[in-house]
Amino acid sequence: MNRDIDNLTISLHNNIKIISEKLNNPSDLIIRHIKIGGNDKHDAALVFLHGITNTEFIQNCIIKPLLEITETVNEDFIEDLAYHTIQSSIVEIILSFDTCIQGLLKGKTLLLLNGHNSAILADTKDWKHRAVEQTNANRSVFGPNQGFNEQLEVNINLLRKIVQSSDLCIEEIKIGTYTKTSIVIIYLKGRVDQKVLVETRNRITSIEVDYIIESRVVEDVIEGKKTIFPLLTNTERPDLVASSLYEGRVAIMTEGTPQSIIVPTLFIQCFQSADEYYMKLGRFTNRLSTFIAFILTILLPGFYLAIEEFHKDWVSPKFSKQLFSNSDTLPSAIMEVLLLLLVLEMIVIASVRVPKDIVITLSLVGAVVFGEAATQAKLIHPISLVIVAITFISNYVITSRGLANPVYTLRTIFIILGYFVGISSMVIGLILLTIYIASLKSVGVPYLAPIIPFHPKEFKDTFYRGNSKKLINSLHAYPHEDEKNNKN
Repeated sequence: MNRDIDNLTISLHNNIKIISEKLNNPSDLIIRHIKIGGNDKHDAALVFLHGITNTEFIQNCIIKPLLEITETVNEDFIEDLAYHTIQSSIVEIILSFDTCIQGLLKGKTLLLLNGHNSAILADTKDWKHRAVEQTNANRSVFGPNQGFNEQLEVNINLLRKIVQSSDLCIEEIKIGTYTKTSIVIIYLKGRVDQKVLVETRNRITSIEVDYIIESRVVEDVIEGKKTIFPLLTNTERPDLVASSLYEGRVAIMTEGTPQSIIVPTLFIQCFQSADEYYMKLGRFTNRLSTFIAFILTILLPGFYLAIEEFHKDWVSPKFSKQLFSNSDTLPSAIMEVLLLLLVLEMIVIASVRVPKDIVITLSLVGAVVFGEAATQAKLIHPISLVIVAITFISNYVITSRGLANPVYTLRTIFIILGYFVGISSMVIGLILLTIYIASLKSVGVPYLAPIIPFHPKEFKDTFYRGNSKKLINSLHAYPHEDEKNNKN
């Protein structure tokens, strides 16, 4: 309550002038002068930004009640206006210019009164946003398909609809020195892992940036260590966020971003999907199939090139001669594989960016050119085409689960190892890869848990989907590094 040059003055004209200057006199700044009170009319002004406020609400719930006031203006007049006259769900009495500016930028309406060094902010925002739509990135055949959008209030609304519990805690933190962006931390009291919550809160509050447009900055800070593997989960699905909260995880939402971040994230989660929990089919096979697809997409091209270069004797002489010895294609085997992977990736990128009407044509042209014309012209060996096709299909089984970046990197590494060194180097590479993954942590939780460290009680939902009733009624426990040290 200290008065200084950053606080409002008793002069209405001076307050309006300072606020206009701080906002750089924008053309959409509306200043509506009115006189309120009984016989002794008092000068007042409503200030708001046109386009982000509900002008009909301002007219009916603020201006109209103000013009009907018959009381005489006194020292407590500001409080009477805030608590009895203005018909807005959120009203606050403020003292500083900075609070005025932040409120106006968030779609609120400011009421200034001459002779008073305090003002009233009323919530009148009317942001334009798209409706709640079906999620695109995390689609499933069964279960709900509603997705988050860019409005933080809408996203919290969707989440509260699923988690109707008084234990649902939502903490708001404003980040940014130039513009303030709201980031919320969401968890279930009594279920959340406290160490994960504290670590997450500390990392978010440590963010020092001028502004935040998208949650990528938040993700980088939460992940901490730079790695190709996803140390957090990004999802558009409210049901997946709700399920994670029940499991003791923490969700982070950023204003303007239609995804939620979930921590901690374990490596085994990359092989789980939402529809597993909505249908009976695939309870024991879905995750196994996904894991096999992951192995195939990173190892199959390198394994094929290793056989072609160093281990032709592993294949029967008849097929070895047909597949390798008599190969008369123009490029070498490694160039064939890399070229095919590159072109197929270009087709995928193009199919996303071109108009929808051209996607089918683009796919057919790509299939005809590389399925028939390239092999007949002996530009590509048929076996190379088959290997790359299996690799590519396997790739898109798991890339929607956050493994796109590690898959591309690891596949390239194993192609180089297989072609230039052989199978033995690929085996060594797999061992080193396992050691590296085991060293990673997601907000302090070992990335390979519950496999490393070994936690058998958590295997009920690891390699297969466990019994739904048992999963719902059991609490998850996450290992931490300090717990391991205490045991030692």
